[in-house]
Amino acid sequence: MRALLTLTFAGWLAGCVAPMNTPGQLDDELAIQGTTTSGTGGDVTPMAPHPSPTLRATPSVGTPGTQVTVTGSYFAAGSWAQLQLASTVVVASADRNGRISTVMVVPAVAGGSTTVTASASGALLAHTSFFVLSHGMVTLPRMIPGIPQSLGGSGFPAGRALVVGVTDPDLHRQISLSPVPDANGNFSLPITIEYGALGGTWRVDVADALTQTSLCATSFFVVRPLSAQLDGAGNVVLSGSGFYPGDGFVAALIDPAAPSSPFGQVIAASAPAPVDSSGNLTATVPLPAHPTSGTWAALVVSTPVAADTLEVAFTVP
Repeated sequence: MRALLTLTFAGWLAGCVAPMNTPGQLDDELAIQGTTTSGTGGDVTPMAPHPSPTLRATPSVGTPGTQVTVTGSYFAAGSWAQLQLASTVVVASADRNGRISTVMVVPAVAGGSTTVTASASGALLAHTSFFVLSHGMVTLPRMIPGIPQSLGGSGFPAGRALVVGVTDPDLHRQISLSPVPDANGNFSLPITIEYGALGGTWRVDVADALTQTSLCATSFFVVRPLSAQLDGAGNVVLSGSGFYPGDGFVAALIDPAAPSSPFGQVIAASAPAPVDSSGNLTATVPLPAHPTSGTWAALVVSTPVAADTLEVAFTVP
């Protein structure tokens, strides 16, 4: 071990003349003041070992595309180091104080824990941890108020707590959920839009619970219940909103007095009715010449595939 010693010369030159030797003492003999390696004598201060290089990533959590500032200390002054974050590799040099600083971009990799490393000539010098937050996907069918559905997510960081917010068209948060994806990054949650809720385009936002980093944002439709009105000319006018623009629907009337099916007998139907660009639907269906008095039902069925069936009651006097 290197030690810091205080030394004095017994035979110090005085001017240009060397002093005479004394018994048992050589010219320019060193008199050592301080402790020896055996621990005897005065004070000796050992030199501290040089610190090992260190790395730091700021932020330490991010999605693909995030810019991360990587800083390091205690590198050899003027040396070069190769920094790597997943598939992103950069080379940085240390300043005269042994510090390095560079910016790295998180590549498109699967979510989870990884490391940022610094190496030279194949030897690892330092490393620090980093967590990649992968962008996921949310699947949700169009919703009918009061009917339970399932909200599914995939491609999210496994085991990482999330926050899911569901917002109505007036930007009011209606539902908050806290899923934790499984080992494959998937989750499934029951969800129900309250009966009477606003129809139209709703929004789902998924964020990392710890950092609030947005991981997914998507929209879905909430279909309002239908309304049915007699127009005084022997027709039933059906209307609704919150449908997918461009979809087609067929409206039908059910006569409960002739129950040939669980719903009754379909006695009249409209031609396919298109949904307008705002998601509104209007369909006119004629009543038969002598309709039975009482409570009837009207159905609106999506075409070409009957994915949704909505029902509304109306009274024939």
